[in-house]
Amino acid sequence: MKKILILLCLLIGVQVYALDITLRIPVSTNTTFQTSGETDNSARLGVGLEAGQDLITFSIGAGMQWDKSISLSTGEKFAPRLTYGYFKYNLFPVAFKPYLVGKYGYMTPYTESGFTSLDTSTFWGMGLGIDIFNSQGELLYTNYPVTINGTDDTMTMLTLSLGIKIF
Repeated sequence: MKKILILLCLLIGVQVYALDITLRIPVSTNTTFQTSGETDNSARLGVGLEAGQDLITFSIGAGMQWDKSISLSTGEKFAPRLTYGYFKYNLFPVAFKPYLVGKYGYMTPYTESGFTSLDTSTFWGMGLGIDIFNSQGELLYTNYPVTINGTDDTMTMLTLSLGIKIF
C-alpha cells in the first residue's frame, strides 16, 4: 500500500511541474539588412519547438526554430537556425492569456549559396502573443547582428507564429 501511495504522489508531482511542449509554425517576413539596405519581403514558413514552464504570472523556457531561406538580390541565400531562451509575462492569467515575450539566443545560419563567410550570432526579439487553451499566436520583432563576408550588418525581421501545445 505504501508503494502505491508513493507512486501516486510521484505521478501527481510530475504532472504539477510538467513542461509545456509547443509545436510552432512561424511565418517570417519583412527581412531587412540595415547597412547594406537588402530586403526580402517574401513570406517564409518554418517550424519550431518550445518547452517551457508556466509560473503564475510568467513563463520561462527554451526553443528551437528552423526557417526557410532568405534570398538576397545578389543571389546569396541562407536559412536561419535559432536556439533561444524566452521569458513571457502574462498580462492577466485566465483561460486566454495575452502576454509580452522576450527572446534571446543564437542564430546559426545554414548557408546555401554565395557566402564566403556568414558567422553565428546572438539575437534578441520582443513581441506579444496570446495563449488560448492549447493554442498560441505570437507576433515577434527580432534583431540579429550579423557579419556577412567580413562586413558587419544588422538583420531585422517580423515573425507571426501559430502553435499548438502537444504536451
